[in-house]
Amino acid sequence: MKKQILLAAALALLLAGAGQPGGAPASPLPTTVPGLAERLAALNPQNPQAYFLLAEELAAEAGSDRPSRDLARSLFVLSFELYRARNQPGDGELARSATLGLASLTRIEPERRWLAAIGDQVAPPGDRAGSASARLPAAVPEVVAFHLATAMGLARSGEGRRAEQYLAREGVRELLAANQVTITGDPAAGQPVLKWIADWPACPTCKNRRVVTRANESELCPYCDGNPGPKLSDSELLKQFRAESLLLRGVYRSWSAQILADDGEPLRDPNPADLAVSFAVDPRGTLWRKGSWVAQ
Repeated sequence: MKKQILLAAALALLLAGAGQPGGAPASPLPTTVPGLAERLAALNPQNPQAYFLLAEELAAEAGSDRPSRDLARSLFVLSFELYRARNQPGDGELARSATLGLASLTRIEPERRWLAAIGDQVAPPGDRAGSASARLPAAVPEVVAFHLATAMGLARSGEGRRAEQYLAREGVRELLAANQVTITGDPAAGQPVLKWIADWPACPTCKNRRVVTRANESELCPYCDGNPGPKLSDSELLKQFRAESLLLRGVYRSWSAQILADDGEPLRDPNPADLAVSFAVDPRGTLWRKGSWVAQ
């Protein structure tokens, strides 16, 4: 079975076309995210966070748009591989967040459980969101937890006005206030999510279009550099992802256990080395040049 999976993945990579090792379409680019071409060209493998954040934004805006979903998958896989290769403190949990991002883009439950199991493989026990050092109340309604996780992601992306709409829903603001220490990891941190929303309702220069156009030429916004929102360190981002993983446990809580008993379906080995080939992504192709992914 594993051999068949790898053969199928290799065939998918060939069908994706030579010269596109990232597996994302060369043309046309998705239109769901403004300034996408410029932002892709600005990606640097020394900054895996940028790949993840762009993937997260594409995934949030994709809806039924297949090119957006395909490109988001490629970016999630590349961030996963870059975090794994860098191997700094916290990178395992950040790589795990990429697998959760990939899981959000599929409705196939066995694939979701496989991705969650891979996430558990790369995240050291002390870094996992479910560790004893961080807990959210078990009785929180799943819809409220989901809305808070969505608001946090929007606040990070400089979409303060949209984040406020989710905070206004029943129980969401109260859940944020009750679990602020878990979300920030720092009792003295106050309410950073609310501060981000207040500071970044939208970029004052590009209005979150990410680009500005002058003389019929587009360039990244000089105010937000194409990435509105608070500038977070990897450590701060890790705390956010850890909290979001906790909030989403209502959806994902049984994956790791069910990977061992999948309703009679064949067991799929949760090997992190298989992730890229399963999504037809060449991890060497980390630079976006002239409409395709190329190696450094």
